[in-house]
Amino acid sequence: MDLPKILNEIVQSLEKGVLILNSNGNVELANRAALQMFGVGSKAILQKPISYFFPSILPLNEMHNIPAIIQKTNVATSVSVSPLYSNNIFIGYRIDLDDMQKSQESKQKNSILEKAFQDNLNSINARFLSLQKLNRSQSLFLQSLLDYLPIRLWSKKQIGSYSQQNKKDIQERGYKISQIDDPPFTDLEKQALQSPGKIAVRNETHIDPNGKKRWEKHICIPMFDEANRVDGILGLIEDTTDFHALEEERNQLKENLLKASNFEDMSNVAGGLAHDFNNILAVVIGYRDLAETTLPKNAETARAEQYLEKMQHSLNNATDLVKRTYEHLKARESDQEKTFAHFNVSLVFDEIEESLQATLPPNIKIIKNSSSDMTAYGNPTDFHRVMLNMGKNAILAMKDGGTLTYSCQKIDIPEKIVTAYSTIPAGSYLLISVEDTGSGMNPDVVKHIFTPYFTTRPPGEGMGIGLSVSLQLIKAANAYIDVKSIIGKGTTFKLYWPMTKTTEDEKHG
Repeated sequence: MDLPKILNEIVQSLEKGVLILNSNGNVELANRAALQMFGVGSKAILQKPISYFFPSILPLNEMHNIPAIIQKTNVATSVSVSPLYSNNIFIGYRIDLDDMQKSQESKQKNSILEKAFQDNLNSINARFLSLQKLNRSQSLFLQSLLDYLPIRLWSKKQIGSYSQQNKKDIQERGYKISQIDDPPFTDLEKQALQSPGKIAVRNETHIDPNGKKRWEKHICIPMFDEANRVDGILGLIEDTTDFHALEEERNQLKENLLKASNFEDMSNVAGGLAHDFNNILAVVIGYRDLAETTLPKNAETARAEQYLEKMQHSLNNATDLVKRTYEHLKARESDQEKTFAHFNVSLVFDEIEESLQATLPPNIKIIKNSSSDMTAYGNPTDFHRVMLNMGKNAILAMKDGGTLTYSCQKIDIPEKIVTAYSTIPAGSYLLISVEDTGSGMNPDVVKHIFTPYFTTRPPGEGMGIGLSVSLQLIKAANAYIDVKSIIGKGTTFKLYWPMTKTTEDEKHG
């Protein structure tokens, strides 16, 4: 069972291991990837029964993505077996082998393979004429193999009618043989026809039916007849989604790392502020104690005593904040442990509402949507700080009044989500939402809201470090954040907070 040379080169360039067996189960073709998995050379495996090398897949039947171990090399593979037919006559099998241990490595080599694939395509035009001289049996076998390539492939005649399609292309655009599109050629196909000897390439994106972004590489090559005249066009479409998705994620990680480095400068300033603020608090606490001591004890002063108690509660929170600031700065050098525990989110929402009500404008309403059994895992003081900071920012954004909504619900994420601020792993979380109906922010502002000292407020209304500190606390809790904002409609902060202790939390106790 001889393969055309150009087809053999295409099969050899595939990252997946490919074996072609005849009807007796003997190996007719093994690409380089398959030889490497079995740890043998081509002479050792060709024309030999597959049972000598891979007994675990016997008997041979159609199968898809079945885990199996190649005993000689101890390579873990995902095996797919597909029968091959010619004129409805069984002629053999195709076996696809995916080295699961090298799946990540293969993605990183994608760019190298793309170049090699591009080089191979440069010679397709010159060699395509030789394929037309093959006998019918070879042509049928070629079509069967092309149908299982991981790319879309088609060709058109000079007048624009389709002359060839593989199965993947038919699945995408339908059966088009002998049909002519309106217009007959796409812009990329015209470019290839008007520049004989050159390959036309264009990268395109689209949204698939599941709402996911897909990347494709479109390639068009002019075909020539025996007189070296342009006789048609050969087209290929390769799905490069995995490669581009990894590239986007890598770029996002670089940007997140750059953002994180900005916190280094903020730490130095925070240390000085915490020290000075602690001194001021000591004076305020002293005067509060004096006021309580000198206040007459009677019914008329009962309300004043209540106010002093609330004042003491707030001062205790402020003292704890300063203490935690010191501990955090010290932990950057000594890796000091934090205390994490389960806490009730609804109770924190109640505390936040009470804190905000003291200075809440009358035209702003606070709504809480959370059942009493919503429990998160982390440091409750840090969570309180994050919620309070976001609430204050929301109130400042609603100059003309509006609604501030705190909500909480359990959510399961089946696969990871990449946001502008982090990559959220799959798993179960509490989805904490802080939503306002304020003025909203444009994309440029949203991009910088977590940058230390960035603020759009007038002087005297904030230093621009509240959200940067909040982001740091969120990351310390192994939580994740996303932000959506629409000008004129408002802003929503979504926090994906852990409900139980994670592996990263073990160091916190």
